[in-house]
Amino acid sequence: MSFGYTVGNVSAVLTLIEHITHKVRNYRDTPAYFQQLHVELSLMQNTIQYVIQLEPADNLEHANL
Repeated sequence: MSFGYTVGNVSAVLTLIEHITHKVRNYRDTPAYFQQLHVELSLMQNTIQYVIQLEPADNLEHANL
């Protein structure tokens, strides 16, 4: 199944997320909305990394949604 994304795209997104979370984490007296952004971006980063590590199941058929 193809979503039109390449490994390079995913890698670029992960790099940007890491850059943003690093900047937000090191900002002194971070307002609450930046703290929440950091939490959400960290969750997104972890989720993307988990999905990348998944191996497709051979017995699944393509679903047309």
